[in-house]
Amino acid sequence: MEIQDLMELWDRFDSSKAEEMELDIKDVHFRLKRSAPGQSVASAMPPAAYVPSEASEAPSALPVKNDIEEGKVIRSPLAGTFYRSSSPQEDAFVSVGSQVRKGDVIGIVEAMKLFNEVQATEDGVVREITAEDGELVEYNQILIVLE
Repeated sequence: MEIQDLMELWDRFDSSKAEEMELDIKDVHFRLKRSAPGQSVASAMPPAAYVPSEASEAPSALPVKNDIEEGKVIRSPLAGTFYRSSSPQEDAFVSVGSQVRKGDVIGIVEAMKLFNEVQATEDGVVREITAEDGELVEYNQILIVLE
């Protein structure tokens, strides 16, 4: 499937009344969901949805530019622009000292005009936020350090 095909699906979904669309083709998982009725598309592929085919290899632990010791960290599921809130007018999803539970949304990474929710991978208290709002982040980069 080519990017142009995905963009055409995006356009058709955006002009439809559908609230959600999901598509699996080979090793590609594509999911569109409206944030609220009548608003534009707000989220896409959850990080756990990607299952590599036998021909491809899942990325191993890539070197990360952060000098933080391993422990309770939340990493970026993909490369893109990190946002701490759903819009500039909204409060950040989390701040230092916030209590998070596994599955809570802690930010958004935008890649190719798709907004991907980043979820907490475990429970904890936010000790440090290592990525700035609007910063380009790499795959596997540490975004949040938990206590």
